[in-house]
Amino acid sequence: MLTVQEQIYGLSQIWCEAKYNFVFWNQRKNIDWDSEYQKSLRIVSKPMEIIDYYLELMRFISLLNDGHTHVDFPKEIYKQIKSLPIKIKYSDNKHFISNVADGYDIPLLCEILEINGENFDKYMNEKILPYCWNINKLSSYEHIYSLENIPRDADKNAYGFIPIIERNKPIKIKTTSGTFEITPDDKEHKWSAPTNLKCREKLSIIFDSESFSIQISKDNIAIITIKTFMDDDMPNNFYKSANQLSDVKGFIIDIRNNGGGHSSNAEMLSQAFIKGELQCGKVKHAKYIGAYKAWAFDEDIETLDLSNEFNKKIYDICNQNLFEEHTEKYFDPDCPITFDQPVVILENSGTGSSSENMLLIFDNANRATIVGTPSYGTTGNPLFVPLPGNGMARICTRRYTYPNDKEFINIGIQPHIYAELSLNDLITGTDSVLDKGLSILRSMK
Repeated sequence: MLTVQEQIYGLSQIWCEAKYNFVFWNQRKNIDWDSEYQKSLRIVSKPMEIIDYYLELMRFISLLNDGHTHVDFPKEIYKQIKSLPIKIKYSDNKHFISNVADGYDIPLLCEILEINGENFDKYMNEKILPYCWNINKLSSYEHIYSLENIPRDADKNAYGFIPIIERNKPIKIKTTSGTFEITPDDKEHKWSAPTNLKCREKLSIIFDSESFSIQISKDNIAIITIKTFMDDDMPNNFYKSANQLSDVKGFIIDIRNNGGGHSSNAEMLSQAFIKGELQCGKVKHAKYIGAYKAWAFDEDIETLDLSNEFNKKIYDICNQNLFEEHTEKYFDPDCPITFDQPVVILENSGTGSSSENMLLIFDNANRATIVGTPSYGTTGNPLFVPLPGNGMARICTRRYTYPNDKEFINIGIQPHIYAELSLNDLITGTDSVLDKGLSILRSMK
């Protein structure tokens, strides 16, 4: 257990660092951060189990409603977290069982109605989503970064919080096919439905690594699946394969469930498809000068004459609306090739951070047709804040938009053509979105 003093210090670190470094305060006018800090302070000012303390930190920081702003458990807590022996899919405002581990005779695609006697949707809204970035239900249910380090089979989404809240105890779920008891565990499960979705047609693999793979269809279309941009060897490894791709008919770039990594890797790969200088988006960094807040102490800033430059600066700093900004650009003169074939990019709600930076580059250059569902809607340079007990907080310090100021944070990069996996796709192992991407590419002239 942590001491009460340590608990207060950790909460205060989050409050303080967010107060002066969080970049979206001018869009969070409905949050009284100081008042919320005092509420949370009353909770942590008494002895707590460390898991309850970290849940409170997660609840507090989630009020900022930003996907790059969250708290991670200490590794010791992650080791204690078990996984559900079922996988859940949120679709049409309902929660369906999309996969079941061996040892459980639970029908696929039955809807979950209750958990431990409580309405399941109410349970998720009241006991789970307060700890999640909550742009909307779908993005919270499908993907949250704060569970990305959970090992084994645990889903990286809001449902992964259920064993935490229930302390790994057996759980009774009522479904449209009956009532069942499930127990969170740490087994390597065999699943009743496929866990890897496949294209309906046969593809030939020409390169495969932990970070990306390249496949070729029978009619010579290249499918590049990029799992992460964390691998700094990825761009050069891709360039080495370029000579095998020079005569393909087109490209599918699949960055679904790619949570990001190093933006430079996304930019290097983008350069292989776009000639000349890349427009990477506009960035804004908040500026704070304490003297201007001091000068505003006895002022009613809402009545200031904002045509006066000095008054305008007082007003903007007090409202945290003063930024330094510039449009980021990128050009790699050493890029060995520039492909000019048509490109389709696949995205979904798990496409985040530097993957969204890549989507923005292609979209802004009109270089690709984007297919799928809206991306995660979060990127930015996070400030890392060490916490007592060896946990970590992240606070977003960079605001990112299209070069023309078009927003995508808390919105997502929008697809040009909407395509989503169905529940039936999940239980048959069919990747209908990839199939649709191939069909779209083949229709291009």
